[in-house]
Amino acid sequence: MRENMFNEITSPAAEAEKNHEINKNVWDVVTKAGTREITEGEYQPDADEVFAEFGFSEKNFAEISAMFYEAEGTVYETDAPEEDPAETPEFRDFKKAYMDKDLYHREGTSRVGPGSYAFALGYLRDPRTMDRFDKTPYPGYFSGIKRSDVGYLDAIKEGNTRAAKELITRCIKLDCEKLEKEFVEADSKDYIPKKGETLLAIVGAPGIKDAMGEYIWPVGDYHIYRKGDEGKWYYKPGMLPPRRLDNMLKPIEDPENCARGDYSMFLGYYVVRDKAKEEG
Repeated sequence: MRENMFNEITSPAAEAEKNHEINKNVWDVVTKAGTREITEGEYQPDADEVFAEFGFSEKNFAEISAMFYEAEGTVYETDAPEEDPAETPEFRDFKKAYMDKDLYHREGTSRVGPGSYAFALGYLRDPRTMDRFDKTPYPGYFSGIKRSDVGYLDAIKEGNTRAAKELITRCIKLDCEKLEKEFVEADSKDYIPKKGETLLAIVGAPGIKDAMGEYIWPVGDYHIYRKGDEGKWYYKPGMLPPRRLDNMLKPIEDPENCARGDYSMFLGYYVVRDKAKEEG
């Protein structure tokens, strides 16, 4: 028995049942119609929208966001208190920086800002202009490739690991050329980044089909993990704050073998580094 976010004393079973109902309601708010495919950068509820619908106070928003991701049986870390000894100073800095509301804005029904890809590359704002991102960055964004033309989202959705890896890494390489960086594959999680390098890991979430071969959960999404300077792995799910735990609420020691929920497709380890300047 414990006190839940509604200041009620409840059993774990009763709380789970209540949370499930809330998840369904929040899901309806998020999708509007409850049937539209959700991808990174797509519509997610602002605090005021959830508050208006359910009457929650602002301090509940982080927990509500985490509960939204529990709807399909996936548990994400809620925002831990600042004094949590398990959080490294680097992670606290990441959270503080990427939770700045001035970084985010609306474009139609979508929230726009630094998502998974921008976080992996270490960008809060567009490095070319130092302004807020006009669209949520994705592999191919910096090289001018339209999201509809990237190809890797369909390959991930279809479960084609080889094509997904080839297409998404090609887009990242093109982006890195525009950003005066290099992007190369690493042997494993044990690669030790040198100065100016960042070790990444890319995973995808294939679509789920029923017995008739029809998609019942058309995901086709990706996450990119980033190894920090302190040796810990982090990632940022869409417009939500950075995370340091996997889906079993354990620190991420190895993105390839951690609990990733629907993100079952592993696409490799990579290094992003500053391009060496030519002398002369």
